[in-house]
Amino acid sequence: MSLEFLSVIDPRVFCVDMEWLGDLSRPSATYVYSIAAIHCASGENFCKVIDPGVSAKKMKSFRVYGNCRKVTKSWLKRQNAVAFSAAFRELCAFVQDHSCVAVAPYVASAGAAKQSAPANKQMLPPIIVAHGCQRADKPVLVSAIRRTGGSFPPHWRWFDSLHFF
Repeated sequence: MSLEFLSVIDPRVFCVDMEWLGDLSRPSATYVYSIAAIHCASGENFCKVIDPGVSAKKMKSFRVYGNCRKVTKSWLKRQNAVAFSAAFRELCAFVQDHSCVAVAPYVASAGAAKQSAPANKQMLPPIIVAHGCQRADKPVLVSAIRRTGGSFPPHWRWFDSLHFF
């Protein structure tokens, strides 16, 4: 897909960012601690801090890069962190609620009187935009979903803004 065919007011478009602990070379060993999304057409956003579900000792073992947040159990508690499965369910609901749009009413054919049917709602496959999503966000997200026994929404489409820019 090319952005020339995509408008930022397109109701399918969501920009997503995640933060995690771990090593991207091993997505199965990464742990999401924050996920945020914005629905580009409405400007509404979603943000959750996630308890990665690892011990305090394990949390201390993750490398912290310069100017990056040091994730601790006390910080997670102050942020009201939730389990990944709960946060992901809420993200899916946010995406679904904003992917359902009104479809323009139809106009009857030329011989019949012009009538408008009531506007219907249609679910559009969401387009998840993330910078570097194919090598980072998507594999980390899929790994976290698998770890919790959930399933990945098969109708979600991904757009890697890193490749575009």
